[in-house]
Amino acid sequence: MNIIKTRLTNECLLPKLEDLYSTYKSILFDLKRIGYINLYHKHSELTIDYSFIKNISLEINECISEILTIGIICAPPDCPEQPFHIDYDGKTSTYFIPLTDIDDDNGTEYADISRLTNADIFELHNRIIYDRNELKLKTFIVNAPKYSLIKMDTMLLHRGQSNKKSKHRCMFQIVVCKIPDFIITSDVLIPDAELDENNDRTMKLLNSRTITK
Repeated sequence: MNIIKTRLTNECLLPKLEDLYSTYKSILFDLKRIGYINLYHKHSELTIDYSFIKNISLEINECISEILTIGIICAPPDCPEQPFHIDYDGKTSTYFIPLTDIDDDNGTEYADISRLTNADIFELHNRIIYDRNELKLKTFIVNAPKYSLIKMDTMLLHRGQSNKKSKHRCMFQIVVCKIPDFIITSDVLIPDAELDENNDRTMKLLNSRTITK
């Protein structure tokens, strides 16, 4: 997990980010759990301004063709924490642009897995998600300022923690994948985030996925 930039290079992106956020804020603020809105999806008709997508690709230094989704993820105050998990079978990396300062009270919690192999990480993921094991993991939170650029690499166990702030923690999320035909959900609104373990829809999604070492 790295802070790539402490502030976006292209200042012209900021008004567009805020405009999109304002458009969808009322929907996000109705959520009680960590939720997500898809704004652009590579494998569906869901799209936004091409110029915005192009500017995002330049900002993150990734090819447009490798951007799977662009959206907004939001953690409301006192939301339930997620289980630790890896995203999308470990086949994607994700960039975040926070719209508020990120600190220990509202930031994403990451597991220290620097000494583990990919097989070990998959085993941990499966034990947490499928067997509901509560594991004691050494964790850390990356503090980052508003409008910074953060990159989360593949195979990183993480979870959205309960937001202890009185303000919603919202971030733009850009999912990137080098596999051309890799598919992830194209739902416009994911009201409980993909891996909230208490939701029936999520369990069906999890049961339909194959986690392989």
